[in-house]
Amino acid sequence: MSHAGRLLTTTDLPVSEVMNESGFTNQNIFNQLFKNLYGMTPRQSRISTVNTEYSKESI
Repeated sequence: MSHAGRLLTTTDLPVSEVMNESGFTNQNIFNQLFKNLYGMTPRQSRISTVNTEYSKESI
């Protein structure tokens, strides 16, 4: 799951590809496990990372 988190924050791969690259075949299970671990869905994590990077650039 840490691999998935790293891919979401360092690449622009679609969440479905991140899921596959991380060895998952069921998106519901992947989303559930990710949310249990990180407190947000993979999509929310990606959006949060993008917003954080955008905020850093505007400083």
